[in-house]
Amino acid sequence: MHFLPILENKRLSDISTLDIKNYQAERRLEILNDPKNSGKKESEINFRSINLEKATLSHFFNFCIENGYAQNNPVTRIKKLNELKRVKTLSDDDIHKLIESAAN
Repeated sequence: MHFLPILENKRLSDISTLDIKNYQAERRLEILNDPKNSGKKESEINFRSINLEKATLSHFFNFCIENGYAQNNPVTRIKKLNELKRVKTLSDDDIHKLIESAAN
């Protein structure tokens, strides 16, 4: 559903890096304008979903190249957006298990 505006009226050979950058910019604005992100700095917002979408497009173009449907991958020169590192915290139960294991 996200890729359709890019792909629906174009031949594979006509899809450019600029098309992909425009797609990435539009998706970035969608996430920035999401109510759950209001009041956050851009550095506090995770753009992982856009990076996954970009990776999917890149794999699609690589498949097309391997099978002779396309000549190049317009996604390769586009940088990833900011991804927040996921912090795993231990529960009290996990901490007790860890201490018991260390004591043994």
